[in-house]
Amino acid sequence: MCFYSANLFRYGGTHTGTEVKISEIQKNFPSLEGPNVVQEMAASIGAVLRKYPGVQVSYDGTVVDPILLKSLLAITGLGEIQLQKWRLVTDGTLTVIEWRTPADKSILLCDANGFALAEIPAGVQAPGFNFTAYLRSDYIRELDQAGALIFEELDPISEKFLDAARNRLKDHFRQRNAALARNVVREWKDQDIYPYKDETRDVLEEAERQMFDVLALNV
Repeated sequence: MCFYSANLFRYGGTHTGTEVKISEIQKNFPSLEGPNVVQEMAASIGAVLRKYPGVQVSYDGTVVDPILLKSLLAITGLGEIQLQKWRLVTDGTLTVIEWRTPADKSILLCDANGFALAEIPAGVQAPGFNFTAYLRSDYIRELDQAGALIFEELDPISEKFLDAARNRLKDHFRQRNAALARNVVREWKDQDIYPYKDETRDVLEEAERQMFDVLALNV
């Protein structure tokens, strides 16, 4: 395999980017082929491209642009996470990109600048949604430098940090399902096919109606 990399400049010395060429490949790399390769690349570097909007990446003549592939983007902070008595993490940020096409449901563990250092299963059931979540924090960079990033299940401290991210991810999709259910219910009411006609009378009836809305949406 031959690897070539070169910085590109305009006349006058203005820097415009880096060109990478790989040739004489002796082995098949399925991850670099197929119809979903651009989306997979967009998922891997989506957080970086959002942080540096002036950067443009293209693969085999196609621009890698998460904006063109996403259906929704949500960003939320994790707040304060007390890992130990002496350690408080406050810079945790979770970014969720929902894709228009099928994608693996995963969490990319990124440093504070958005550079992905590892990928783990999302561990969240979200039927009907294709998404990638980006968990960003300086703490992730620390774990990577300590060689402990991919062994979070063996470390109850880092597992606590990931649990906080997964709980926030679950909240995101609960809210998304509730919003979708409200939209469907609104359409049913407009078509006069919604089975409930009157306002709810008590908490029990309100819970029953909410359960119906969610189940009907999933069906």
